[in-house]
Amino acid sequence: MLKLMSNSAKTRLFFFKANSSDLKAVETYLTKRNYEVLSESDFKEALAKLIHFDPAFVFLAWDHPHPRIQSVPKFLGQSVSATIIPYVESSSRDHLRELEISGFSLKIYPPVSGPAIIRSILKIEKESQHAAVDLTKFSNSSEDSNKTTIISGKKKTEAMQI
Repeated sequence: MLKLMSNSAKTRLFFFKANSSDLKAVETYLTKRNYEVLSESDFKEALAKLIHFDPAFVFLAWDHPHPRIQSVPKFLGQSVSATIIPYVESSSRDHLRELEISGFSLKIYPPVSGPAIIRSILKIEKESQHAAVDLTKFSNSSEDSNKTTIISGKKKTEAMQI
């Protein structure tokens, strides 16, 4: 499940970057706001670090030069329980089109900034909390639907339906 940010534990973020110099300001911004940030641009190194770091969120550079970058989400889905959010640094039409058709509901368009990252994280955390509340309501209502009210005369009693 998602590792939600709390007062005691830092939320872990991993950036799979296209270039090693990309997003330095974003990483600094997030580190100052109590996020644990790790990044890598080399394809093989990034995959190895990802598994050991066990992040809550993975920000994947969809415009990474490695030809197999679009297979990374499938690999990560099998090995870690992180939420994957693709982004592009380049504003080229081709990269923006690839990001648009990536199939992810949440993506980050250029320019990538610290506040945009935090908004994405908070949106996902809020959605997961609403899903948990809805699941709790559903389980409570299904328990109530198993009860039948029997009214005989002026007395009202509940019996479990068999």
